[in-house]
Amino acid sequence: MLLLSFFVLAELLSQVSGSSLFKVWIYYAGNACDGTPYNTYAESDTSCTIASCFEDGNTSATGVGVASVDCTSDYKTSARDAFKSSPYIFVEAFSDPSCQTLSYAQGFFASGNCEGSPNLNSSEAAHVIAKLQPDGSATLQYYHHSTCDGSYLYATYSASVDVLGTHECDENWSKWYYVDGDDSFHPSTSSSASPSIDEDTTTDHSGGIKTSTVSTVYRETSSRV
Repeated sequence: MLLLSFFVLAELLSQVSGSSLFKVWIYYAGNACDGTPYNTYAESDTSCTIASCFEDGNTSATGVGVASVDCTSDYKTSARDAFKSSPYIFVEAFSDPSCQTLSYAQGFFASGNCEGSPNLNSSEAAHVIAKLQPDGSATLQYYHHSTCDGSYLYATYSASVDVLGTHECDENWSKWYYVDGDDSFHPSTSSSASPSIDEDTTTDHSGGIKTSTVSTVYRETSSRV
């Protein structure tokens, strides 16, 4: 019995040491961390510390408001819990063309309205319109102005209904998901099914290197889209 207990303990320790810890930033407009966030951003961080609602403090950013930090081994569930019943577009960005090593993962409130985008500098697009199109595709439109007027459009990125449904690795080394607040968060069984995010997370993400791109968060400039 003692020997069995030893092996069980060893297995548990192995699982913990092999798991990844992620720091998840959750961004809200206004001065309170309630309601629907406009953005979430997750990256590997073994020294993550949970933080309650605080001012972002980035004086060069616009439309940021406040943020909180969650520490978790399951960044998808953290995003789902943050957005609650609100729809959102979720993008996993990888540092390799086969989408094996996660760089970061970001969620966008799919309100169809002009929303803020976190941690920007003055040279980057400051606001995003995230929405599901009538044909089932998803789009992220970035603007240089808080009105999201067409004349300030910086870039548009999109994923087809097939990419959303299969979560396949696209040409930009990313995987896309659309999550309706009523979805059960299980993988789609076909490309024609309603796109949703799966509950499972890949286990080999601990070696991810942050290479932020314009197609998701603007924490640092990159030539990849």
